[in-house]
Amino acid sequence: MKRWTESNPDQYAIYPRIYDASDPHTSYNRAFSSYSLYNSDYFRIKTITLGYLVPKSALSKLNMNSMKFFLTGENLLTIRADKKMKDFDPETAGSVVSALGTKSMALGVNFSF
Repeated sequence: MKRWTESNPDQYAIYPRIYDASDPHTSYNRAFSSYSLYNSDYFRIKTITLGYLVPKSALSKLNMNSMKFFLTGENLLTIRADKKMKDFDPETAGSVVSALGTKSMALGVNFSF
């Protein structure tokens, strides 16, 4: 279960050993550790728009000045260096961790006569 135990003493275990704070014979897990530190590097496609402008020669038959088709997407892709942060927004400031925003896509057309 990716936890450190005596039978699984993996130094790279994701979760630290659990201890009973009321037991006076246990002193483990009270030292400083890097467990709560995360690599905050990330790559994100926040907003992307693809568009196609219909040539004027094709629009002359429809008595139109211009026509453009477009597809816009937001929050389409986020790749993080630290897999433990896979569900959280790396652009959130402060110590509060917030979940990722919604992904959205919009398809549209702009035209003028």
